[in-house]
Amino acid sequence: MKPGFEDPSAYGSWLIETKLSPPVSNPELIDRSTALQVIDRISTHKVGLIVAPAGYGKTSLLSQWSVLQDEDTRSVAWVSLDASDVDVRQFASYCIAALTKAGVNLGQLELAAESFLVETALASVIPRIVASISNEPRQIILVLDDYHLAESPAVSEFVSTFLAYAPGNLRFLISSRTVPNLAASSLIASSQAFEVGVETLRFSREEMRSFAGDAFDEQTLNYLDSRAEGWAVAVQLAKLTPKEKQQHGVLPPTQREHIANYLIQQILSHCSPDERTFLLRSSILDRFSPKLAERICGSEISRNVLQNSTLVRPLLIRLDSEDQWYRYHHLFFRVAERRP
Repeated sequence: MKPGFEDPSAYGSWLIETKLSPPVSNPELIDRSTALQVIDRISTHKVGLIVAPAGYGKTSLLSQWSVLQDEDTRSVAWVSLDASDVDVRQFASYCIAALTKAGVNLGQLELAAESFLVETALASVIPRIVASISNEPRQIILVLDDYHLAESPAVSEFVSTFLAYAPGNLRFLISSRTVPNLAASSLIASSQAFEVGVETLRFSREEMRSFAGDAFDEQTLNYLDSRAEGWAVAVQLAKLTPKEKQQHGVLPPTQREHIANYLIQQILSHCSPDERTFLLRSSILDRFSPKLAERICGSEISRNVLQNSTLVRPLLIRLDSEDQWYRYHHLFFRVAERRP
């Protein structure tokens, strides 16, 4: 890692530092050993595609996998993508920033990325990245998380070209809600790529029991296994739902978002006034820090909830190891946004 990179001022102010690191793994998450072994196939494949609807734990699994890597032999470059990254110059700039943070010496490209590549011919970017990575003794893994948010014709063309000319020590792990427009079928058919889908990501009954302990009765376990199909976000939200509400007869239909909506409503209905205020006000933000939360929720409410709430904290995804930035799961954000 380049010295001084931890300081956000080391890069252009438009780059969001937390997009260049995986969310911090929740220590309460269970060990997904089987799924992690599947992800580790990236050592022998050029591309790993993690494709599943929202709430299946794609980001959490990749985050768990990334912290297990031996930095002496393999370095992970991470980009958390969002809708603003459909601009191919911004997309390429974040890739450069992530690779630099992972220790790849990209020379003048690093400075060019700080300036949004405005004075750099885009056609020259990939050859320069490829040349630099080729000189690395380690395997470099570029993780593109939430790729569906940034996918556009220009971004697809950039990534396809990057894949075509990638050196032997570069790998791509791409998570998305839909199969990326990257000739995935031909990559898989030629054994250059593998796909991780719902069947691998869903929680097994044994994993749900290990995760929840005595929080689930047999009826809830049966429901989550058969009707929610081991959907990770439903399992996590059900653990937060008061046990008396975990009744098979009152749960909603099997559509995944209906289940999430129902479980989130149950959590909201059991929040204290401070917790409810915090959730509904802070959920309008894409990401927030404790200081920002204090401004919109009040300092006393914010400190109390962030430090002590057993209902709110599990709904938050930590974006750094210092607890300075958070975001909500996308499904919770959508449910809260629709409330009057």
